[in-house]
Amino acid sequence: MSNSLNQDLLRDALKNYQSFTYHNPTLTRGLLWQKVVGNGAVGQSPHRLLIDTLLDRLAAVDAEAATLLRQRYLELIPIEQLAKQRGVAKPTFYVYHRQALSLLTMVAQQAESELQAELAKRFDDRLPPPAYVEPIGIDESLDALVALLEMPEDAAVVAIDGMGGIGKTTLADSLVRRLMAMGQFTEFAWVSAQHQFLGYDGTIQPQLHRPALTVSQLIDALSDQLLTDAANLPLMTPQQKEAALGERLKERPHLIVIDNLETFEDVERLLPSLRRWAGRSRFVLTSRRQLAAQPAFKRFPVRPLTEPDTLTLVRRLAHNAQLPDVAEADIELLRPIYDLVGGNPLALRLVVGRCVDQGLESVIEGLRRGGGHKIDELYRYIYRQAWDALPEHARIVWLAMPLIHQQGAPLSLIEATSDIQGAELHDAMERLVRLNLVDVRGGLTTRYSIHNLTRTFLLTDIANWRGQ
Repeated sequence: MSNSLNQDLLRDALKNYQSFTYHNPTLTRGLLWQKVVGNGAVGQSPHRLLIDTLLDRLAAVDAEAATLLRQRYLELIPIEQLAKQRGVAKPTFYVYHRQALSLLTMVAQQAESELQAELAKRFDDRLPPPAYVEPIGIDESLDALVALLEMPEDAAVVAIDGMGGIGKTTLADSLVRRLMAMGQFTEFAWVSAQHQFLGYDGTIQPQLHRPALTVSQLIDALSDQLLTDAANLPLMTPQQKEAALGERLKERPHLIVIDNLETFEDVERLLPSLRRWAGRSRFVLTSRRQLAAQPAFKRFPVRPLTEPDTLTLVRRLAHNAQLPDVAEADIELLRPIYDLVGGNPLALRLVVGRCVDQGLESVIEGLRRGGGHKIDELYRYIYRQAWDALPEHARIVWLAMPLIHQQGAPLSLIEATSDIQGAELHDAMERLVRLNLVDVRGGLTTRYSIHNLTRTFLLTDIANWRGQ
C-alpha cells in the first residue's frame, strides 16, 4: 500500500502548526488523518491534532526527539536557544533536528501502515473470493474507472454493466484492491444480493421474482459494516441508521460497492439515495441491466476480452487445471474457442473445465453442435454437459452451493448444508473445483463459493434436471 506521509510533508505541517487554516490535500488523504480528525473535538485544528498525536507517539519511542520538535515548532523557541540548552553548536543541533524529523516520519509511516493493514484485513472478509486467476485484459478499464472516481460530484455513482459472466464483479474487486493500495478512500464496503430460500422440505426454492435486497436492507448491511463504532447501533431505527450513514459518508471518503444491482427492489428509488449520501464518498454498482442515465451517474460497460486475451486466459486456466495438452496447444487449435464462445471469462472457465472430462477437440465439436448462438444457450449447454457427467454425490454438493454466501464458506458448513460427508465430500468438492464449477479461496481457512450466474442456473435450470 502507498504511504504518502513523507518527511517534507511532515516538516511543512510542523512549520504551519500555528495556522488554523493550513490545508494540504496529500496530508488529508491518509487514514491516520481521518482517524485523528474523527476522534477530535469540534473546533480543533485538524492538522494540529495530527501533529499532537504523532508527537505523542514519537515520545513513546524517543522522548528527547519529541521534546525537540515540540520546542522548535509548537513553542517556537529559537534554534540558538535550543542549541544552547543542549550545550551544542548550531550545526550539531541541526543533526539532532534531522534525526528527530526522521524518527517522526518513521512513526507516522508505521502508524499509517498499521491502519492500512487493519483496513485491508477488515475489508478482505467483506470481499467476494478473489479472481480464480490474475485478471487478464482489465488494466485499461481499471485506469478509466479510477479516473472516473476521481472526478467531482457528477460521478458520485459509477455503474459497471454487462452480460452475465463478463467479469463485472472481478473488475469491481480489482478496482477496490487498487484503490485500497492507493489510499484514496478511508473505508470500503461491499454489499451483494443473492436469491436463496430454503423450503420447508429442505429443498432450494428459487425466488427470482422477489427482490433479493431492498433499500432498507441495504441500509442495514452498510450500517453493519460502517457504523461498528456506534454503541447504540442495534437500537437505531432505520431512519437513524440512514442519517448516521449519510453523515459518515459525507465527512469521510468511502468507496461502496453494490454487486448484482439487477436484484434490487427499486433501482430508481435507490439511485437518488446514493447521490444524497455520497458527499466525499463514491458508489460502484455492478448490474447485468443497463441503467438509464441520471444526474451524478456514470455508466461503464464491460467489453468481452479480445482474442489474444481470451487465448491467454484459456492457457492459464488450462495450466491451473493441469491440462498441458490445452495449455500448450497450437493457437489454431485454440482459436475455435474464441470463435464459438467469445471473450466471456466465465464461459471460458466452464469450457476449460469440460476439457477435464473430454479432449479439447471433442469439447469444441460439442460447442459447435449444441452451444447455440445466444450466451444463455451456451451456458445452458455447458452446465447441462457438466451436470450429466457428475456423480450423484457431486450433484448434491453442487445443488447445495446456492445456500452458501457469495463470500464462500468452509467445507464444514457445506457438509452440514449438503449432508454429504467425509471422503465423498472431499471427492465431490475436488471434482467441482477442477471443473471450474466451484471456486476455492485460500488463506487461513479454505472457503468455497460459486459465481452468481452459476447460482442462478442452479436455482432454475439445474434444479429441474435432477429428476431427468
